[in-house]
Amino acid sequence: MKSMLGQSSQNLNNAVISNRLEALRVLADSLISEINGLSRNIGKEDDNGIDLAQEVQQFEISLIRSALVRTAGRQRKAAALLGIKPTTLHEKMKRYGMLNQLDENGGFAESPKDQGLVG
Repeated sequence: MKSMLGQSSQNLNNAVISNRLEALRVLADSLISEINGLSRNIGKEDDNGIDLAQEVQQFEISLIRSALVRTAGRQRKAAALLGIKPTTLHEKMKRYGMLNQLDENGGFAESPKDQGLVG
């Protein structure tokens, strides 16, 4: 019985570590994408300025991905973490094409870049 509890505790610890690593990976992908986007714009004269809607969309996608990773894909918990209603989170995920990207571990089948959602 004691070894079963130890094994269960170890499995839980591994899952927590795995979720944290995935959250860090998503954050790193987001930061790298932002850095690449900024470096492409260095030295360029842009008469159009910054596309605020696109920047907000990319930021929202990164935040939603991070919250979903941190909550192992649980949308209600992710919504609470983001301070929005679950229906709002669901609608944003639908708008950004994120609904079918979660795997069974709360991770994503492809990176944000592969999905064409981020920079």
